Amino acid sequence: MFTPIDEAPLAYLVIFSIVLISAYAFANRSFFDNWRMHPYAIFRGQRLHTPFTSLFVHVGIIHLSVNTALLCFILPDVEYMLIDDFGALYGSLLLLACTVFFAAVSAGFSAIRHRADAAYHSAGASALLSASIVFLLLYFPIVPFDGMPGWLPVILPIWIAVILFAVLVVLALFRVPASAIHLYGAFAGLLFALLVRPTAIDEIVTSFTPSCMLEKGDDETARHDHAGNHAEDGAAGIRTFATLAALDVVRPIGGQPVHPLGDDQHAMFLNFDTHNSDSFYPPFIEWMSEGYNNNCKYLKTNVLYYHW
Repeated sequence: MFTPIDEAPLAYLVIFSIVLISAYAFANRSFFDNWRMHPYAIFRGQRLHTPFTSLFVHVGIIHLSVNTALLCFILPDVEYMLIDDFGALYGSLLLLACTVFFAAVSAGFSAIRHRADAAYHSAGASALLSASIVFLLLYFPIVPFDGMPGWLPVILPIWIAVILFAVLVVLALFRVPASAIHLYGAFAGLLFALLVRPTAIDEIVTSFTPSCMLEKGDDETARHDHAGNHAEDGAAGIRTFATLAALDVVRPIGGQPVHPLGDDQHAMFLNFDTHNSDSFYPPFIEWMSEGYNNNCKYLKTNVLYYHW
């Protein structure tokens, strides 16, 4: 499902610009040569504009079509997520920042690798695409995607990212054309996701703990469902780790809508059976403001995610 244009206007503007500029570059070879990236020159402090301009030119129609088609699925979702978390202004600025960051990091690695190859050039939005995919996977690394068929096993985004990195490393080792620039972009996406949302670092570490296992719930996850309105209340959907069973102080017993900003902070325990809630919640529970429209919609413990 495509993100509506009015919810991610800047991302669609970037994609539209890529199409227009690439089309012009097809008919103007000197323009194409001036805008494509030349790592040999970049390493020597020359043509420093090309890491960014090369995103907007492509070597052919197929190259352009594949990149822009995939970007239409990925880049608007990145903007939507950033706007939802940081507001329209800062979210849009972060999208521009991540685009520049992706280009700069990819170009830096490429310049180091091809510093002695004067004949090597590159063009296209492949690095932007791979970086955006990894950013989207690792921004919420342990929250499953919405809308997956019930018969499919739950695979955390972190594991999809690990598989993607493994594939890109193997392709780069075998020197498959353009594989290296995709790998550099993926690494840039990883870095930016951790910079924007440092909490993801703890979640990634947790996901590699052998005792941790995610169970699939019925409600929407922290990722946004663009197909319809976001639920404002409902039964609590459990995103739980198996280690919860080791805790004696808390046991899920049911689901009722609970607003985190209610008059009684202990209202959050309407869904729990606790031995001593007064002593329980300070070390184990915190409210996270990562929900839609800056409302607290996720109850986080060291082992639980609740979404209603």
